[in-house]
Amino acid sequence: MRPEHWLYTIPLRLRSLFRWAQADQELDDELRDHLDRKTEEYVAQGMAPEEARRRARLELGGVEKVKEECRDARRVTWTQDLSQDIRYGLRMLAKNPGFTAIAVLTLALGIGANTAIFSVVDSVLLRPASYAKPSELVDINEVGPETAAGAINEVSPGDFIEWEKQAQAFQGMAAYQRWEFHALTGSGEPDEVWAVPVTTNLFSILGVNTIRGRTFAENETQAVVLSYQYWESHFSSDPNIIGKAVALDGKSYTVLGVAPADFEFPRANTQIWVPLTFSAAESANHKDRRLSVIARLKSGVTLRQAQAVMDIVSRRLAAQFPKTNAGWSAPVSPFKGPVAEDVLRTAIFALLGAVTFVLLIVGANVASMLLARGTTRQSEMAIRAALGAGRLRLIRQLVVESVLLAGAGGVGGLMLAR
Repeated sequence: MRPEHWLYTIPLRLRSLFRWAQADQELDDELRDHLDRKTEEYVAQGMAPEEARRRARLELGGVEKVKEECRDARRVTWTQDLSQDIRYGLRMLAKNPGFTAIAVLTLALGIGANTAIFSVVDSVLLRPASYAKPSELVDINEVGPETAAGAINEVSPGDFIEWEKQAQAFQGMAAYQRWEFHALTGSGEPDEVWAVPVTTNLFSILGVNTIRGRTFAENETQAVVLSYQYWESHFSSDPNIIGKAVALDGKSYTVLGVAPADFEFPRANTQIWVPLTFSAAESANHKDRRLSVIARLKSGVTLRQAQAVMDIVSRRLAAQFPKTNAGWSAPVSPFKGPVAEDVLRTAIFALLGAVTFVLLIVGANVASMLLARGTTRQSEMAIRAALGAGRLRLIRQLVVESVLLAGAGGVGGLMLAR
């Protein structure tokens, strides 16, 4: 196709698409001008004005037919047809308010319930953790001769320290313990908090920085980092909280920093983090397995290579400490991030399955309502077909009505889910 043709047709189609009323008026004016000129031509040949006008109309053909052919040539009639279908669909839904209200409310309840539950699933189970290069992070646990199939054990302080020294496949390792319940006083209202002891390098291993203050320095002990949510709720987002003293179980700690709002570790409702340190006796303890270990792989090291390194280290420890480490291995697995407790995970998935089943029932009910309504509209469809509406046009009209219903139900569902 010639470039000059495109230069003409593209602006014409755009004008017909977005300013179709003006384009139709221009088409009317052009056809009227054509009729007038043709009429004048026949009058000049000696015809009476009425006969000349009739002859010009016959030569042109049906005015509406010509207008439709011109619209088809512009290839934008589908937008006008769709607009007509939407207006007609809205009129039909408004004409049956009872049916429309029941269908929309049914869809809204089903969609709203699913949206609300999925938002919980997304925030608790699916949303990726806000860590730097999470693909490099791994969990390392221990499995012993008496460990049940599929189960894992936590790690002893002595093993963790030896791993740090000997495992060269990792940029670094960090350890943390389970939640501890502490009484917090000294700043704000007295409170009971969930605190997690972590080694001082945990934040650097995760690649997370505080939004205020700093994280733990090496060998730092009497210090805390607050979660953003706890800083916001308990300390009213005090910008001067850094450096203030708080007491945990009567012992003084200094507030070092505030974690980012999206940082969750190891659970979503952790409120503060405190340093985890080991005495000389604990560092030599290979029996008391109470730590969880996270590590970051060195660049280019695969999970399989890291596992091979840990297998070698485990055999060394078994030979060095046979009473506590014989038969023990250290499986390396991709880091799972903050997860819900198993009971909570099961409950959430069960609830998600239940509301999904409800949504299927809702869809089936609305489909049955539409089918029942369709049987009452057979005469209407027959008349429209007799007037020239094609099968595809009729199907499109019904689809548009269904989409309007679904859209209204979706909006209602989102409003209910908020």
